[in-house]
Amino acid sequence: MIKDVACENCGHTYSYPMSRIVSGFETVMFSSSRGPERALKKARTNLAKALETEHDDVPCPACQWHQSSHVAFVRSRSYPQLKTLAGAFFVLAGLPLVFFLVALAGGILLLHELPDASWFVQVALIVLAIASPGLLLRGIRSLLALTYRPNG
Repeated sequence: MIKDVACENCGHTYSYPMSRIVSGFETVMFSSSRGPERALKKARTNLAKALETEHDDVPCPACQWHQSSHVAFVRSRSYPQLKTLAGAFFVLAGLPLVFFLVALAGGILLLHELPDASWFVQVALIVLAIASPGLLLRGIRSLLALTYRPNG
C-alpha cells in the first residue's frame, strides 16, 4: 500500500510504500468447513485496519522532519516486554485483592461483622507492594520511549 503524507513542518506531500503481515484465526467447534474462510476474512479485516491506522516513521524527503503521529506510533510500540511484565505484576496484585474480597464476604456472611481496620490496611499494603514494580516498569517504559526523538 502507498501511504500519502503531508509534512507538518514544511507542507511537502510525499508517499512511501507500507506493508504489514497479519494473521487471522477462528475457533471452530467440531469440524467446520467454514473455519478457514472465516479466518481469512478476519485476516483481511486485520490487514485493512493495520494499513489504515499504523505508520512507518519515514521522514519528509524535503526537510527530513519526522511526523509527530509517526513518532508517537513508534513510541507506543517500543519496549513491549516491559509493558507485558508490568501487566503481570498488576495481575499478581489482583490475586490478594480477590482473596481479600472473598474473605471479607465470608466474614460478613458467617460472622456478621466487619474485620478490623488494620486488616484493610494490611491488604492494601500487600496489593501496593506487589503492584509497585509494575508501576515502576510502566514509568521506565514511558521514559525509555521518550528517548526516541528523531527531530532532536
